[in-house]
Order: sequence, then C-alpha cells, then structure tokens
Amino acid sequence: MIHLGLQTEYSFRKCFGRINDIVKHIADMGHTHAGIADVNNTFGHTDWDKACKQYGVSPIFGVRLWVIKEKEKWDARRCNNPLIFIAKNDDGLQDIYSLVKKAYVSFHYIPRLYEYDLMDLDNVYIGQQPFVHDLTLPLDFFAIENSYILPQDKAVYEVIAGAQKRGNDYYHKFERTTYPRHILTDDECEYHIPKHNIITTNSKAGECSAKLPMATMAKYTGGNNLELICRTNLTNWGLDSGEYSGRLEYEINLIKEKGYMDYFMIVADMVNDAKKTMFVGPSRGSSAGSLVCYLLGITTIDPIRFNLLFERFIDINRCDLPDSDIDFPDRKREKVVKWLRNTYGSDNVSCLGTINRLKPRSAINEFAMGLGIPKYETENVKNSIIERSGGDERASMCIADTFETTEPGKEFVKQYPEMSLASRAEAHAVYSGKHAAGIIVADRALTEYGGVNAKKDIIMLDKNAAEYIGLLKIDCLGLRTLSVLEDVADSVGWEYEDIYTMPLNDEKVFKIFNDMRLNGIFQFEGQSLRILTRQIGVHKFDDIVALTALARP
Repeated sequence: MIHLGLQTEYSFRKCFGRINDIVKHIADMGHTHAGIADVNNTFGHTDWDKACKQYGVSPIFGVRLWVIKEKEKWDARRCNNPLIFIAKNDDGLQDIYSLVKKAYVSFHYIPRLYEYDLMDLDNVYIGQQPFVHDLTLPLDFFAIENSYILPQDKAVYEVIAGAQKRGNDYYHKFERTTYPRHILTDDECEYHIPKHNIITTNSKAGECSAKLPMATMAKYTGGNNLELICRTNLTNWGLDSGEYSGRLEYEINLIKEKGYMDYFMIVADMVNDAKKTMFVGPSRGSSAGSLVCYLLGITTIDPIRFNLLFERFIDINRCDLPDSDIDFPDRKREKVVKWLRNTYGSDNVSCLGTINRLKPRSAINEFAMGLGIPKYETENVKNSIIERSGGDERASMCIADTFETTEPGKEFVKQYPEMSLASRAEAHAVYSGKHAAGIIVADRALTEYGGVNAKKDIIMLDKNAAEYIGLLKIDCLGLRTLSVLEDVADSVGWEYEDIYTMPLNDEKVFKIFNDMRLNGIFQFEGQSLRILTRQIGVHKFDDIVALTALARP
C-alpha cells in the first residue's frame, strides 16, 4: 500500500524518523509515491520535496489536524487521533496551508478545526488512521500511524516521545501499544488492512499532483529609484571619483542581473523610516561591503574606505539571496515589523520559524534519564564530547565519535551499552520556535507558501526552507545595546544621527579598552576578546577591527 500520510521528525516528539531516511526506505520498498502528513504543521514539506527528488519518488503533501463538531467543547478525554489531509493539486496544497492557519486561529489547548471548516474541500483528500470517529465527513483513503521507520527503532522513539519536561529535567512516560507503529511493508499492510482500503488508497495516490509553490521577489511599493538615489548621493557626498564610480557600476549591474532591485529598496525604505524614530545599527555582517547599501542609507560604513569586499554579500557564482542583518533597539523592533505589515500587507509578512534539534549534551541527558542512569554518571562523557561546526560533514555524529574515540566515551558506553541509542537521536528535530530576527516578506499571502501558526505569528518554514522556495528574508535584530545607546544620546541631548559621525581616533576611547573597562561593550565582554585586548592593546581603530576578527575568525 502506498503511504499517503507518513509522520516524520517534524511531528515533534511523536515520531522518530528523519525525512531522508524515511524517503530512502520508501524508495527501497519500490514505492513510486509517498505522502507526508505531520501533526499540526507543514515544516517538513520542503525537505520532503528535496528527498523525494533525490530518490525518484513522487511527493505528496499533507498535514494531520484535529477536527471537532461545531460548538463542541474540547474534552481531552474524547480526543481521538487527528484527520489526515492531503493535497490533490496545487489549489489543494494552498487549501491545506489555509486550514493550518485556521486551526491555529481556533487554538484551544491544541490547534483544531470545526467540521464546517471542511465543507469546501474539493481539492483535498481526507483520510483516517486506525480509530473510529463520530464526524459526518466522507473519508477518501486509509493511512497508518507510523511512529518510527523500522521495528528496531522503537527503543529510540520511546525515549524521544516519552520525554516530558519538568523544570530543568525530564521524566519519561512510555507508551504501551500493541499494534505496529513502524512503516508497514506491503505484506504487513495486506495482513492488517482490508484490501478495499488498500485499493482505494493506492488509486488516490496516483491522482495527487501538487507541487511546492516557488515564490517571486516581493515588489517594492514606493516610488524611489535605486540608481537615481545612489548616483545622486555619490555626487552630493563628493565620492564620484573613478574608484567609487566603478564600484557602483559593478554593484548595480550585478544587483540588476540577480533581480534584487526590489529587495534593496524594500530594506532601504524600512531602515530610513526607522531612523526617523530610533537609532539603527550602522552595519552588521557582509552588507557592510556594499557601496549600494551605503549610498541607500542601509549602512553607514564606507566600504571603499575600509577596503571591504562586495562579493561576501553578493557573488555572481552564488544563487542565494543577499542577507542583510540590521540592528534595532530591542524595545522598538516591533515597530519595524508593524511598518512592514502596514506597507506590504499583514497576510504577506510573518516571522520566520526555526527547528530545534537535539544537541549532544541534551541527547545524553534525555537518554540517561529515560534509561534510568544517574545524572552524575554522565558528567565525564559530556565534558569529553567532540564538538563540530554545522558545516562539518560529521556535525551530527559528535556523540558516536565521542563514544568510539575518547576514553571517557568508551568507558561510558561499555558500562551502559544501551546509551548507544543516544547517538542515533543526535540532531533529530524535537520542537519548533520563532526566529529571533528573521522576517519573511512575500509577494502574496504567506498561506500560499506554507502553514502559518497564527497564534505565534510564525510561517512554518526555517531559513533553508524559505530560501528553497525563494522567499525574501530580512533579519531585523533587536539589541539591548542600541536601547542603551539611545538612552545615552537622549540624556546628553544628542540626535541619534550624531552617533554615526563619532570620530574613530578618540584617544579616550582607546584608553577605555586598554584599561580593560569592557563591561557593556558589544562583543568585548566575552572572555576571548578580553584576553586578546589585554595582550595586544588598542592604539587605533584598526586594532579594534583586528581584535574582533581574531576572536571571531
């Protein structure tokens, strides 16, 4: 039987199974189609699309949501399993994303829909898993309730699914079900599921043709012209020399070629509007290397003067969108988001989501708790964990390598061999959250591109997923440091603009660094920068640049 409503790791703590492993397993079984339907969210849709393309499987997109009768009070004791919705076509996929948003608008203990929300669902199939429901809805297909991929995955699933947070620790409650919870083979389906249900389900799979929507760049709604602003400011600021003019031509041509003109104007309008009422950070990250950003007022750093590279920001050989990180006072950041909503439409703007995964120390803690191993027994092995950055190909194998290559790891797993399960759970998704800075601005309603958690104002896409479908992301960071600087400026009668023109050769400032009075200085409060500052000293502005570069290579 073709599986139309598989759960994945994005059914947070309800399933153990990475999407790539699930789709590979489906392909190995010889299935040509497979559907994803996680509980209450669509975070996994882009990863499902990627994996299906990799393994030659036709992707089907869906979600699991609870449905109750109209005006029925929620009673947890009457909580049956959710219904499964899958998209027949592109319109059906947008219907599903809209249903997810409706479910969060009607949130009461959990996201839920009313039966009348489903009356106009011609482009969506509705399925069930093994339970009896009392709704009047017709059901189109049958789906299993998978909690893991293979029978031998049950032990890992039980610890992940049974972990319940209590203060700073976890306690575990294990499920005791008798029916199979792995992905059933064809033979197992024929044993457990009536033949007519299998035939109906397989026929529905062939009718599903929905594809993930690809976004186009959000359109700038103002009347300003990027080239005109840049060239005018270049002249007015006395910068129209050969080097500046050549750099501007180069940047504008590349921005045009990439189709980023609207992006730059959206960000410039946002920043310049914010500067009317707040202190905006002068620059952060690679956008400081852009002369266009400087001339538009997005940054206040002259990249030519400081010999900064534009290619760190945009390069002809990269297809990713430019990434402008902009700092705002933490108490005023919401005003910036509100401006974006008012300008580009409340349905078109939302916060970016995040996926939180089990880190090595957390995985060891959880599995030790679940397996009844005293916490003090884990201290040595946790202190010996091999740490790797996200770009390392073995970044998600730190626990396994610690167990295999370090003496504390070898001794620990020898004493507690069952703890080898923890290595399988490392980097597994466990819950979702809201990105601290990322804001998505779309050309149309965000429910055309993904589910939306209306309760927390989150689109169910993380950074990689948003980039995959081409959505515009702007990083608006709220910093306490900028709020403090605003207070200082207010107290001494400065305009916020005065902060941008402070001299960079003030000996009194260098003395503060050399006297190690670093409390409250952004980034210099960390131990590594304190040590470097004490060893090297600060005698000119370039020393500050070099110190931060050494501490954050």
